[in-house]
Amino acid sequence: SRVLILSEFPEGEASVRLSFLSLTERIASTSGLTVWAIFLMLSNDNYRLSAALMVVFPLGGIGLYLLYLRERVRRSPPPS
Repeated sequence: SRVLILSEFPEGEASVRLSFLSLTERIASTSGLTVWAIFLMLSNDNYRLSAALMVVFPLGGIGLYLLYLRERVRRSPPPS
């Protein structure tokens, strides 16, 4: 993703986008560990159930991406 940002955006804009990418990576790692700990507490240290519950996040991301694609297709102008 860093290579894509560096190749697709102008130099000044790429540095801002990379800083936001770094920030979101840190937030994701911290929140992921917190959610994992909460799932472990709620499931009485059942690692399999906690891992199964963590699947919600990638599935939610895929769902949001598909909604985005559907909205993008709906808003795109018809071909001339």
